[in-house]
Amino acid sequence: MESDKKHLSTKVSKFLYFGLLLVSNTLLANPFELCPNELFTIDAKGNISMVNAITGHTTLIKSVSPATRNIDGLSFFNGYLYGYDHSKNAIARFDRGFQPSYVTLENRDQPYNFTSGIISDDKYYLVDNNHGLFSIELKSLSEQVIDNLVPEPIASFSGFSFNDLAAHPTNHSLYTIDADNNNIYRINIDTGSLEFLDTIQSSVSLQASHFDESGNIFLLSNNKGDAYRVSLDTSNTPLMVEKFFTTDNLSIQDSARCIEAGDKLDSPKVDFGDAPDTYQTSLLDNGPRHQYDGKTYLGTTQPDYELDAITGSSRDDYHRKNDEDGVTFVTSIEPGKSAILKVNASSPGYLQAWFDWNSDGQFDAETEHTIQNMWIEKGEHSIDYHVSHDAITGNTWTRFRFSQQESLEYYGGAPSGEVEDHLITVTNSNMFTREFPSRNGYATLIFEDYWPYVSDFDMNDVVMFYRVTEVYQNSDLHKIYIKGRLAALGADYYNGFAVRLMGLPSSAISTSRTTLYHNDQMQEHNGLEKDSGEAIFIVTQDLKSLTNTQCEYYRTKADCIEAEHFNFELEITLEAGADTSQMKTIPYDPFIFATPGYYHGDALPLHPGRSWEVHLPDVKPTEKFNKEAMWKLGSDDSSDDAKKYFKTHNNLPWALLIPEEWYWPLERKDPLSAYPKFAEYAVSGGTRSKNWFKHEHAVSNYIYPR
Repeated sequence: MESDKKHLSTKVSKFLYFGLLLVSNTLLANPFELCPNELFTIDAKGNISMVNAITGHTTLIKSVSPATRNIDGLSFFNGYLYGYDHSKNAIARFDRGFQPSYVTLENRDQPYNFTSGIISDDKYYLVDNNHGLFSIELKSLSEQVIDNLVPEPIASFSGFSFNDLAAHPTNHSLYTIDADNNNIYRINIDTGSLEFLDTIQSSVSLQASHFDESGNIFLLSNNKGDAYRVSLDTSNTPLMVEKFFTTDNLSIQDSARCIEAGDKLDSPKVDFGDAPDTYQTSLLDNGPRHQYDGKTYLGTTQPDYELDAITGSSRDDYHRKNDEDGVTFVTSIEPGKSAILKVNASSPGYLQAWFDWNSDGQFDAETEHTIQNMWIEKGEHSIDYHVSHDAITGNTWTRFRFSQQESLEYYGGAPSGEVEDHLITVTNSNMFTREFPSRNGYATLIFEDYWPYVSDFDMNDVVMFYRVTEVYQNSDLHKIYIKGRLAALGADYYNGFAVRLMGLPSSAISTSRTTLYHNDQMQEHNGLEKDSGEAIFIVTQDLKSLTNTQCEYYRTKADCIEAEHFNFELEITLEAGADTSQMKTIPYDPFIFATPGYYHGDALPLHPGRSWEVHLPDVKPTEKFNKEAMWKLGSDDSSDDAKKYFKTHNNLPWALLIPEEWYWPLERKDPLSAYPKFAEYAVSGGTRSKNWFKHEHAVSNYIYPR
């Protein structure tokens, strides 16, 4: 027992002695508080940099010093960075201030020359390209002689140029790259045996860096620092390699990353694309992403930021500021012809653009990288580009990337700039389009559902962002695309939303080629109201059922902020030869109606359902409207003779159309308080204060902070 106590005392004293050796003489060595997500690199001169492992953004954190000039085998363990110092033949440990402490290795006739290392399962594995694989037991160093530490040999091999090691998170193996030929090997962590896997197809010399949680290995280029992600599924060879991020021309000698670091982004200043998922948009799919550098972006609006790509109905420009304002398509886009677009750049930089000409949901075709490494100066530029002869007519997607780095792909990270994804329409030579309010913008529809009364006139009962695109063929209207996003719903009652093509009979619609989408999902019905003579499309019978809100009202209260939940698209095809001469022009007739089967207020003579409607001012209601029962009730001053509809006697409307995305009043807030200039606009019948709705005229405490 006394012997055991003495042995234990000796072990503890040796452990404490080694611990004291590993901290600085001032005993102020502090570990990193958390496992950092960043990647640490060291170059041949000894500069230590911290690299965002998602975007490649690089920060120099320790310039050249005698302590870092001769370091190899960089690795991370228990909050410290470890490395092998050639000049001291010692293991160096760096604290969070990058101050080193040392444990020397044995002197021998053939000195160690460790060029790569990794810590896994409490062991520090080191490779000497002339002598093989060695290990150091980090937790049991107390049982070894501290001075002249002898690494334990595992296997002998020579003739390789291994510059770094990576430890797999689950299969108990090490991986390395031969820098001379980019051959990748798996190393058995117990026996040191080498297994050749494949030759990485790359024009640059690579070295192993780290793994992600899914078991993909990341390789870094030695001369530039770019990262490549490789799937190690050897059932498919050659192994799949794609660039993961681009750096600021960082020269790499060695790298290290905390093994427990996750794959999630923790930087708040990264911009992602928002094209559909098939375009390799999300972080999981290595989608395009840019870290904001304070100067490089497209348009006049600095990019907003996400932790991952947001696509579909939750796209970032649907529920946050619309920062996709850097690219404008000036001319029609026709197969085989030249076209013009405008780009507004905040600074000089490189522009890349891809067009999905074959509409296959990808940007990988060789002819789709339409603009390559175009250097542009700060300001607005007109750019000519060629539309592929094989471009398929209809809607498709484009991707623009602007950065201080050149040769970006349509995927992968970049340490500066912005990505903008745009939906465009390709037309043939005898086709052209008309857009409302613009190719990329939205107007705002506002409805009050207390008609014919004005007791709750806060202009937020139904707020719908709205866009229309008409496609003409041989001067005849051929297709109509109507897109909408439900921005707010402050209504107490249940309402549906519809669009009437006023003056166009329903027989003019090609029903088999007309579709309705909710949140990018095609619906079983195309929306056409079968028992109406005019072409009326019921987008939804019940808007409330589509909000999925956790708030009392959907996006109308300042203490309950949430993202948009619903968007729709109507793709309407007209029959050949359809007579559109009597059809009302854009924006047509969007309106709300009472949801059938629901209560809609005590002041009405009936539960109206579909027969109750609210339209834009001076737009006549549909054939379903029951004017005999409801005309002139309450404050309504509608008159067929005067062609006045849905207005009060002093011209206050129950619906409005604003030609841009609008900031609507908060719940129960008077719109005249939110927008003081609105009173003059309404009383004048719309002849004065026409810009009353501009954000700069709003009282910020009275509008929803979207």
